[in-house]
Amino acid sequence: MQKDTYIITNPPKYKPILSEVTYSVTIQQKETGLSKTTNSSIAYNLNVEKSNEHIFNIWKKSNFCLNNSKDNVKMDDLHLKVAKPLNNLKFSIDKNRMIKDIHNYNVLLKEWTQQQHIILKEYSGDVVEELVQKMTDRLLD
Repeated sequence: MQKDTYIITNPPKYKPILSEVTYSVTIQQKETGLSKTTNSSIAYNLNVEKSNEHIFNIWKKSNFCLNNSKDNVKMDDLHLKVAKPLNNLKFSIDKNRMIKDIHNYNVLLKEWTQQQHIILKEYSGDVVEELVQKMTDRLLD
């Protein structure tokens, strides 16, 4: 009798992790305007899990710090809340390293719907509506 090396029934529901790395990311921005130049930075931890020959990836962002401070101004707080559903992204890439599929897309949509309600309760105005609409359009694109 020959043994099969593959799992035929009840395959595991998770993908085995081949590597897991945590990066400390800092993004520096310099905006030059007519009257003054402003510098800003955002820092966070990025945990990356790669599996299945680096085709499946999970990115998790945490510990955000804007302009070297955990205490954010209202506008920074708004931007962090708009981006929150994207802080836990599960995706696969093709052989050309282009994103092929977002595996937790339905979860992202559900989290965005919940986050959208929270944002619209806490904030109001044209800028808020524009940010919410841009994120909605991007997620439905």
